[in-house]
Amino acid sequence: MSWPSKHRLALLVFGLTAYGCASYDAPPVATLIQPAGGAFTEGELVRIEFSEAVNADSVRVRLWPNERDIENEIKSTTDPIVDVCNADETCGDFAVKLGAKRRSITLSFAEDLGKPGRPYIIELLPGLSDAEGNATGAVRAWDMQFKASGKENAEPIEFDDGIYIVGAQVDDPIPAVLTLISHIRVLPSGEFVLAGAEGDEINGAPKNTHDPENLVVDVTNQGWTAYARGFVNLTDDGKRLLETDAFNVVLPVGPLEVHMDNVRLFAEIVKDPDTGKDHLDGTLAFESLTLINGQNRSVQPGGSTALIGNFIPPELIPVGHPVLCEDLCGAVIGLCQPPDDFPGAAFCDDPG
Repeated sequence: MSWPSKHRLALLVFGLTAYGCASYDAPPVATLIQPAGGAFTEGELVRIEFSEAVNADSVRVRLWPNERDIENEIKSTTDPIVDVCNADETCGDFAVKLGAKRRSITLSFAEDLGKPGRPYIIELLPGLSDAEGNATGAVRAWDMQFKASGKENAEPIEFDDGIYIVGAQVDDPIPAVLTLISHIRVLPSGEFVLAGAEGDEINGAPKNTHDPENLVVDVTNQGWTAYARGFVNLTDDGKRLLETDAFNVVLPVGPLEVHMDNVRLFAEIVKDPDTGKDHLDGTLAFESLTLINGQNRSVQPGGSTALIGNFIPPELIPVGHPVLCEDLCGAVIGLCQPPDDFPGAAFCDDPG
């Protein structure tokens, strides 16, 4: 896990705020209301609330597919699904409804746009303003998707078991990059498990790189591991939708500990057109985040962010990662606490 600045982290830990001027009137602050469990159900309205009433003509929303490159950025060749949709406007299968008090908007997704599995990026464009004309100067963006339900499949699930780079970049409440070198296995029933270790960038690569040749497993006492169980649903139209049970992650950051509570992963499993191997495309959600420094604790609200997972060819796999059924800590000497009876006899008796 990488932090942009130790000074910024210290400010967050101790709850300090930047100095300000009493006469300053800030523009409206927008917040996506997170659903229970971290992902929206099919047909559910998506709600964004504002800290104050806004000007109707300043509300402009853009919708993107979650198509990201090896550095977890939107691909330069990607086009938005909805370029700009204004308040109280219907834009094809997407609609923006402004609340009566102008303190919120609800977004509706119709037809194929609202089906489970496909992750999206919602952008609230710059210029959102209040009655006094105080306007935002930057894009506000959120990652979200609709989830499937049920734990029974009519046909066996096929999956490319192996080692994946699974990554997400958290911006709120604290900016951080999470990269896991992960062993993933899926049974034909749809049950799956993941065991991962922190990956650190090398060779001057960006902190959010997914290039296996520029990542190593953190084998110091600052390393950490994560473990997840879950299920893959096969939908009627042939999509493979992955959802984990809730799990917790503890990360050492210098003298601090960061606890991410009730983390869930949601993703569609698709074939990478370049490699022909399975690829995860979805979101990571968590209910809360706690920073611990000795006796000091600072609890921050949860959020969600884009998640991608790339299959690693055997010849490029970084050494020291966890191995299901054999070595759940790998070479990590930091925080490594596998759950009891993980991953379970079914995965070890039939490794696939």
